[in-house]
This record gives sequence, structure tokens and C-alpha cells, in this order.
Amino acid sequence: MTEDNLTYSMTHSFPEFQKILNSIDKHKINSSIGLYTYQEMLRFHSIAGTILENFKDVANSIDQRNITHPLLRSLLEGWIWITYIHWENDENSKQSRFEELMNGFKIEYQKLFNDPNLPRKNELPAIPTNADWRPLSKSASGLKEPKNANDMLVAMKNDHGDRLDYLYFAYRIMSFDTHAKAAEALFLEAFQKPCSFSFIHPDKIINLIANNYIGVIKTHLATL
Repeated sequence: MTEDNLTYSMTHSFPEFQKILNSIDKHKINSSIGLYTYQEMLRFHSIAGTILENFKDVANSIDQRNITHPLLRSLLEGWIWITYIHWENDENSKQSRFEELMNGFKIEYQKLFNDPNLPRKNELPAIPTNADWRPLSKSASGLKEPKNANDMLVAMKNDHGDRLDYLYFAYRIMSFDTHAKAAEALFLEAFQKPCSFSFIHPDKIINLIANNYIGVIKTHLATL
């Protein structure tokens, strides 16, 4: 994530986003897409606010990055889906892309629930008996399988006409870190030198997401 790529993000986007989010009447949201969008924004608001308030030295602190990278990766993935779903102001397109998300959810839940080594399954919601999720994992079913993060980013552009896939760098770096693979000891053993992974700037990512969410609220949530 370079400085140049994020020069268009608003410095004060997050405070503005907070104000606009608080103005939403959640009782007027009556669609699954709208509810998912709103709840993901609430999650972003809570986690991003915590990061900005409590982790101010990420560039120099491995301990802080151990916390912020997994959290930011989760927020970035949620933002990619929200942006992808609302990219075209067309109800059919939004519904189709939301169904991609739901198919992915069901595929992953099937893998979880059908894991033969998973204990205490009786404590998890069972797959509805009147729903057949099995064909979802087969491309021959004709149903849309969810795109990966890079494919969604490639499909979108910012206000300057630049594709958003430059963000995939940050997404993959944080994903690597999320899976406990960025420990200094591992880099020392592999390369005989440390690697800080300090080129992720939480405030820039958070303001970029907040700025986009402001647009989504004004354009879409008001009509859902």
C-alpha cells in the first residue's frame, strides 16, 4: 500500500462516516442486502474506531501489528463485498451479487458443519431440512460461485478510473499475517533477516473504507 495510491482518501472520512452512520434509522431497513450492509458498517465502525484510538504506533510495533493486521484484513474483505454488491445502481445486479455472497456463505458453512472431526455439532444451527445446499459447491449447478477478493477488486474502479486491485497487496499481506506466518522468527529462519511488514497504514485503509461507505449510505441505504 503506497502513499500515492491513497492520496484521494479523505483525511477526516472516519469522523464524517460516524455521524452519517448514526443518522440511519435501522428500523427502516427492510431488505437482506440493506441489513447486511448496515451491520457490516457497524462492525467496521466498532473495530476501526478501536484501532484508531488504541494502536497509534503500528509502523514501529510488531505487537500492535499482530492485532491490527488480522482485524484490518477482516474489515477490508467486508468492504470489498459491500462495494462489489453496490457497484452498479441496479437492483437485479445487487441481488445477483448478494446471492454470490450467500452461496459462498452456504458453501463454507457446509464445509464447517460436515467436517467429520468437528465436535459438538448439536450446538450449531443445522442446515435447514427443506433446503438443499449440496449443489452450491458444484459449478455445474448453474449458480454463481463467489468471486475471490482480487477478481472483485479488478471489476471495480475508483473515482479516478484506477482499478481497485492495487488494494490486493494489502489484503494478501494482512492475510499472510493473519495465519500466523509473519512472526519475526520465521523470517529470520527463512531469509536470515527480519521483515517488519510495516508498510500497512491502518489510518489510510480505514479512511478509504469510510469514504466509500459514506457514498454507499447516501446512494443506497437511503432507498432500502
